[in-house]
Amino acid sequence: MSTDRPMPSGDSLSANAVSRLLPLGLSQPAGPVVDLIERLTEPDGQDWLMHTLEHGAMRDAGSSAKACADGSATVEQLKQIKEHAKRSMGRAETRQEMLSATLAYFLIIGSAMVHHNELLTSQARDQVDQALVDLADVLPAPWAELLHQAAMVTTTRDGRGD
Repeated sequence: MSTDRPMPSGDSLSANAVSRLLPLGLSQPAGPVVDLIERLTEPDGQDWLMHTLEHGAMRDAGSSAKACADGSATVEQLKQIKEHAKRSMGRAETRQEMLSATLAYFLIIGSAMVHHNELLTSQARDQVDQALVDLADVLPAPWAELLHQAAMVTTTRDGRGD
């Protein structure tokens, strides 16, 4: 795996600050999503992914990646993991911590959309969908299928539903 770089020093960000800044990572040419995609496409990207799914932000939040992929995680569990991921983004001190939290955040958003018809973010739906598709394009199964499907799901809170 590549060498982890420290995050720029400064105060940790609150979950609210992360919520305000996250759209920048979705809509700007560079940001946490682009950085995550770049990491996933490095030569050891798949090894990094497997390690991060087993030892990263989702596990730290008390859930398994498998529960998110197969739909056995409840909406409440997914909400808790998402909030943990946001807090982790805000206090990340290394690139690895930021990427792990970003990965967890989007896998949780996708899982909630596909398995529970819930949109667990206030971010603009078109930006979320674009991030999900972009990530799906570089992720292996079952994550690629999950995120592609999530981008097509009509949820009850996204304004595209009944």
